[in-house]
Amino acid sequence: MAGYGFRDRPSDGKETGLYAKALALEDTHGKRLVIVTFDLSTVPRALRGSLQKRSAETYQLPPEGLLLNASHTHSGPEQSGRRMAEAADSRRAKLAAEYSQQLEEKLHTLIGQSLAKLEHARLGYAHARAGFAMNRRLPAPQGFVNKDNPDGPVDHAAPVLRVTGADGGLRAVLFGYACHNTTLSLYPWNADYAGYAQEYVQAAHPGVVALFMSGCGGDQNPYPRRTANRRQHSTLAKIGAGQQNPPRMSSSIPPSTPGKVWQPPAPEDLAPELPAYEILGLLGRGGMGAVYKAR
Repeated sequence: MAGYGFRDRPSDGKETGLYAKALALEDTHGKRLVIVTFDLSTVPRALRGSLQKRSAETYQLPPEGLLLNASHTHSGPEQSGRRMAEAADSRRAKLAAEYSQQLEEKLHTLIGQSLAKLEHARLGYAHARAGFAMNRRLPAPQGFVNKDNPDGPVDHAAPVLRVTGADGGLRAVLFGYACHNTTLSLYPWNADYAGYAQEYVQAAHPGVVALFMSGCGGDQNPYPRRTANRRQHSTLAKIGAGQQNPPRMSSSIPPSTPGKVWQPPAPEDLAPELPAYEILGLLGRGGMGAVYKAR
């Protein structure tokens, strides 16, 4: 499996499917772009190079017309890197190589299928916020260490691209977030929060294709971690589904009363909802909510 270095055996099952999806766009001047997203850890250089070459030959798609984006789930199959090198003579290395070849063929076919289904459409853009990402670069005497840093810079933006057909019906939703897909660290295949969020959007809009694009989240981790946390999955998914008001963290925190100024909950009131953290205090508040310092 790709991602965590501590794993010492192959996957032992499946919790969610791992999908590749494509969105093909063409403007009124005939310029085309195909966005391919998939529930894997990386886009290997060899895969990008081969698909770029084949797409130019088969579909006349220029290099700048092909965008490949991996969700960076750490619960998907290994395609290249240390584990394959260490197992160069093993059956697992052979299976990984076979998988990589099959993946390329499927992605090449998917690109062609998306281009063959072009139809009149309208694009719409919006963005919202999802607050479960936290900076993971903590300053230390020896430099930065990979550890929770609630005071570090973070990008909570969740951009959304909406595709509607000529009849006004919703066809596809492409949404993104800049954060590692590392909520889970178990051994079954799992698309992590990005996969659950896509499932949520598609369930809310039957027949619609939901795609997730990973942003620049190398220094951001999801919190809480190590559990299938439905709160963060549904928060990001409701943004992708176009629902303006994400759910509250917990019904135990009293809702605001019309006509009164909302007051952020006290640290002691939040403590039962976030047992993995020591909440040190309230840093500030604003129109989008409140920010707390914790460790």
